[in-house]
Amino acid sequence: MSFMPYYNKTHDINFYNRTTIDTKTCYGKDVDNVIEGFLGEFKDSYLFTFVIQFIIVGLMYYNVGRGRYWRLLFYSSIAGLCGATIEHATVTYICRNSTINEPDSFNIMFLLNEVFWIINEYSIPYLNLIKMKAFSQSKTATYIKYSIYGLTVPFIFFRILIGIERAKRGYLYDQNIGVFHGYAFLFMALADLTCTFSILYFVRQQKKRVVIQTSNINHFVKHSSYTILITVDVISAILALLDFTINDSYTKDWIPEKYVLPFHCLKNAFVLILAADALIFKYSVNSSSANSSGKQQSYGGGNSSYNRYRSNTKSYIISEPNTTTNNNNNNYGMKKYAQNSIASISSPYNTTSTNTSFYSKAIENPTLNSKSIVKNYTHNNTTASGYEKGSPTGIYPQQNFGFLSQQQI
Repeated sequence: MSFMPYYNKTHDINFYNRTTIDTKTCYGKDVDNVIEGFLGEFKDSYLFTFVIQFIIVGLMYYNVGRGRYWRLLFYSSIAGLCGATIEHATVTYICRNSTINEPDSFNIMFLLNEVFWIINEYSIPYLNLIKMKAFSQSKTATYIKYSIYGLTVPFIFFRILIGIERAKRGYLYDQNIGVFHGYAFLFMALADLTCTFSILYFVRQQKKRVVIQTSNINHFVKHSSYTILITVDVISAILALLDFTINDSYTKDWIPEKYVLPFHCLKNAFVLILAADALIFKYSVNSSSANSSGKQQSYGGGNSSYNRYRSNTKSYIISEPNTTTNNNNNNYGMKKYAQNSIASISSPYNTTSTNTSFYSKAIENPTLNSKSIVKNYTHNNTTASGYEKGSPTGIYPQQNFGFLSQQQI
């Protein structure tokens, strides 16, 4: 079966060049100076999206955390920036007025640039794979992981074909290249859908095993990450379908080509969308945890007591001797609880192992369970900045959440 069945039915590629309107390369450009021409490319949202995406994701990565999930988001934004910059710089160079009448020639930059597009685009399934692995480490999850790895091969194959065609023809687009894009988006959509349905399945299984009475963490997962996962999958699937449709000689008149642009622009911003979703999700969880922790403070008129919780790297409880201080008949008792490993109980996103004794204590003590769904989120060893009205100390644990904080690669 040929992967290029559409183009030659109605067009002869020998009549195409970089100045032809259909190739979307040099048509309508007036470039006297390369630098000025490149700066003029910023009016193209395909370039500007990757620039602003890199800036915002970089700021989030630096200030929020450096877990595995955030590292991949940041690296993907770098790859997108490099891909967009090289592509638009190359177009500016070959579209100069001084060389515009020269015949098209092989351009290696279009082929080399595919490395960055592969990293940027297929990072989305791998980001979803990190989420899925946080829910389950079963054999089923392992099979799914290798299926995602397997779908990488055809995706890379068609991206390389795109690079070869672009380099050989000396322009960005024709019907053959459009069909290759359709196949690449198809395999990316299959990988995304595989991860999404797997996450939904594992969440359903986890809810059957663990009933969380005091945490509304699943509310945030359902209304935040689920929506984004499904949106990304739908856009990828629509892009694949539209690329096949507008490049087929029998169906290209059904849908105008302009209908593809909004979905392509959204696809370019996938990394930024996922980063914003992760940030919103983190602060939603932190707010919920802070509210829950405030409820377990108790005070008496002349005889008040409180518990202070601190973050600790151990996975067990340390009980310290009660320290009593008499001051105007006020007695203060202090206990310190380590709470990192409980995240795997109440959070389907966390992959850390759970200590058995701590698990049982968390189930017996709902307030401890609701308070221990988070871990250290930031990469700085600083005191938590969230303060709750009515807290004698004003100190609450540094907070983190599941796949957003995994440090191992």
